[in-house]
Amino acid sequence: MRVFYECFEDRRLIHWLFALVEGTRIGAVVAREYPGIKPWLLRLREVAADARAPRPDFTPRQLFAESLVMASLGFPGRCPVPLPAGALELIDVVRRRDATVQDSAAAAAALYDLAIQVANTPPGTEAQAGGAGRQGGGAGTPFDAPSQPDHHGACKPETVQTMDLLDGANPDHPGLTQRSCRA
Repeated sequence: MRVFYECFEDRRLIHWLFALVEGTRIGAVVAREYPGIKPWLLRLREVAADARAPRPDFTPRQLFAESLVMASLGFPGRCPVPLPAGALELIDVVRRRDATVQDSAAAAAALYDLAIQVANTPPGTEAQAGGAGRQGGGAGTPFDAPSQPDHHGACKPETVQTMDLLDGANPDHPGLTQRSCRA
């Protein structure tokens, strides 16, 4: 992966984008392979989306990244800023049944190309208004990535059981068993 990241000027940005799309791909695989935990996975995504709120000091690039997070969680209607044409399709590519880690790398590279077109300067600065600070590692603020969703690709039985306990052991969803995960 190091060789892949070294192809990009802003390695922090490409690493963050790859982690997001690969987490999305893995989450889609988990949902397909273990349909019995899909309700909990959807609940985890909902909780993660509800917990996110862009800060007023986010740069336009951070808002773009936050919009990608919302799209990856399955809530494109809750994006803080509209995503450019093609961005949602790139997220959807990695959700396909036949998607591979190579698809995640290609999607991350394409999203990188979109991201570096977005200003990376603090709100209200002259550079933002003039369009400066567009290159990843160049002028403007270094990319400070929003946090990744905690659960991407990690809907484990222990997580589901903990959520069940926190939800008061919902009678509609009996305890998690190996059989129910595959149901």
